[in-house]
Amino acid sequence: MVGKPDLIWKDGKTPEATAFGDIYFSPEDGMAETAHVFLGGIGAPEVWADRDLFVIGETGFGTGLNFLVTWDLFERTADPDARLHFVSVEGFPLDEKDLARALEAFPALGEKASELLAVYPPRQAGFHRRSLAGGRVTLTLLYGEISQILPRADFKADAWFLDGFAPSRNKDMWSEDVFKAVARHSAVDARIATFTVAGTVRRGLEKAGFRVAKREGFGRKRDCLSGALTRLPRSKEAAPWFVKETASERPESVAIIGAGIAGTTLANSFAAQGLETHVFEKWDGHAREGSGNPAAMMNPPQSLGHDADAAFRAQAYAHAAAFYDGLETAGAGIWKTRSGAFQMATDDKDEAYQARFVAEGGMPEGWARQVSAEEASELTGARLTRGGLFFPEGGFLDPDRLCGELLKGSQLHYGAEITRLEHVTEGWRLWSGDELLIVADCVVFANAMGAKDYPQSEHFPFIANRGQLTLVPVGEETRGIKAAISYGGYISPAFEVEEGLTCHLVGATYDRPDRFDETKATEIRTADHERNLSALHRALGGDFVTGNPGNFRGRAAVRCTTTDRLPLVGGVPVAETYAKLYHDVHHGRDKEYFEGDYHNGLYVMAGFGSRGFQYAQLAAEVLVAEVLGLPGPVPKAVREIMHPARFLMRDLKRKTWAANGAGSKTK
Repeated sequence: MVGKPDLIWKDGKTPEATAFGDIYFSPEDGMAETAHVFLGGIGAPEVWADRDLFVIGETGFGTGLNFLVTWDLFERTADPDARLHFVSVEGFPLDEKDLARALEAFPALGEKASELLAVYPPRQAGFHRRSLAGGRVTLTLLYGEISQILPRADFKADAWFLDGFAPSRNKDMWSEDVFKAVARHSAVDARIATFTVAGTVRRGLEKAGFRVAKREGFGRKRDCLSGALTRLPRSKEAAPWFVKETASERPESVAIIGAGIAGTTLANSFAAQGLETHVFEKWDGHAREGSGNPAAMMNPPQSLGHDADAAFRAQAYAHAAAFYDGLETAGAGIWKTRSGAFQMATDDKDEAYQARFVAEGGMPEGWARQVSAEEASELTGARLTRGGLFFPEGGFLDPDRLCGELLKGSQLHYGAEITRLEHVTEGWRLWSGDELLIVADCVVFANAMGAKDYPQSEHFPFIANRGQLTLVPVGEETRGIKAAISYGGYISPAFEVEEGLTCHLVGATYDRPDRFDETKATEIRTADHERNLSALHRALGGDFVTGNPGNFRGRAAVRCTTTDRLPLVGGVPVAETYAKLYHDVHHGRDKEYFEGDYHNGLYVMAGFGSRGFQYAQLAAEVLVAEVLGLPGPVPKAVREIMHPARFLMRDLKRKTWAANGAGSKTK
């Protein structure tokens, strides 16, 4: 969690943070203050004329007034196809109620304020990406202490608003380390503007590489400050093998292979950025393989700690929930049921772990709480003998409806199996047998295990895991279930899985490749029904479900997984070149290495296992940002733990992988 400001309201409408003894905006005319100090200070709107993308960084989101006024001016003056990215740091976020009250003072911004409030993130430490104005405006909020969170961010700003509370009252916001971080996250000639002309601020900015000068202030303030970056700081952005593969020119078209949750999510994200988006699927429709279950459970994994792995899992769940809420509000009807999800504790040790997760797991306040067996029974509608964790934002999604909704802005090519890729001057040729289907600027593998079927990507260390679920008829013990219940396996509330068939989903088995025949992976096995029901009965009681498992229906599919249970997201590395560039990395030598080599314009987003519906939305934002050179939605460390070359580098460091025969020379 992050700090919550203690507010008093001057004249009933101007918020003041008592801890800093300072107000959030001018009581005389806050909008005019923003327009003069910040927008005028960076030279807007002229500064973004003829730009197709403009990125603004801000220290101190506060009430969001600067963001809303900037959005308003950008919308009125920028090229209609131009896009605005606004990245803002806030250590003490207002809650939604206080934010709404503060923005009531600006009725001219009412429509935009309402749109912001509808997607305003919970007070959860970390990164929060939100899309507004139909995708034309993107807001990334970084909640946390600025000296800690800004260095972790991944973006270059064309302009900066420095708008923390006064330097004399909030020294941490105006330190030399912060100014250095601002410079490191600045593009060439980045503009800067702030309300203060304090000597420590002027000197700190100049030391960081900015040229600054006083200009006329607003209202009672005689002066304010503006300037530009004149000297780019030297900085090492990432390990050379994890440097991003950003397209040298903005692509106009993208071909996505696969129409499961990964491919359809990517299609939605690319189409929102204005790219001509094509989706190729070998089957006759979307969500036919791993994403094709009658329902998909939204139930977050329990990860403790403050490392990148835990940060990604918590952020991805919150991001997905917000995204799905937006679709539901728009009338998409993507939920089968949204009555929460319950994770039963297995024993006393597990209960202790769950208590730690509530306190340390990084979930938004109120999104995870420990409940007794009695309360769990009331919340789920089942007779339970043990308590656990309840997630009120959980439930079951409708995969078919969701994937169909995500594809609305794309061109669909069903029954089109891509058998070969060919890189040429104008992009990538996609072949199906001897038929050339399309030439696209860039291509993304989003086809799970199928991504290994090409020479450029055969080195991906994906593992096939078979899963079978069981369709259970509604019975006396199950009739009242109203929330997802998980216990190692899971059981859903009853809903219609197809016309005339209402039942519960009970699942799911988890078998590695040595336990099934891949040519018969989708065949239904009675023994696996028995395994599902056995797990259910051990957790919930021996008479919970009755009937002959041999008569039950089910569904089986293969999940695409990795050994670290994280997806591969990013540019496809040239494996052979990696082996040559870093063949001696296992010696631990401190030397300068060349940056990693990639297949130009070729990317991957796959390996989600059973978490695609929870992880894909954020992963897609990561990949789209990489392809288009946009501000990253996650910390740099999170991007690196999903990097497609991470397994190549692990093997090279262990000296378990050699150059001969690895990868492809195709570029």
